[in-house]
Amino acid sequence: MEKVLLFYKVYRAYVRAKVTSFMLDDAGLDGTRKQAALETARRYYDLAHRYIMP
Repeated sequence: MEKVLLFYKVYRAYVRAKVTSFMLDDAGLDGTRKQAALETARRYYDLAHRYIMP
């Protein structure tokens, strides 16, 4: 069960990062919001990495 939970946590972090990164292609967003989206996506990817690398 622990492996399933770990998989789910990593998967969710990656999905959140991917969805957030879609904002980078939005022509209607200014540079500040795009930078914030980039940082948020990066934090989600880092979180997923921390889950699998103790």
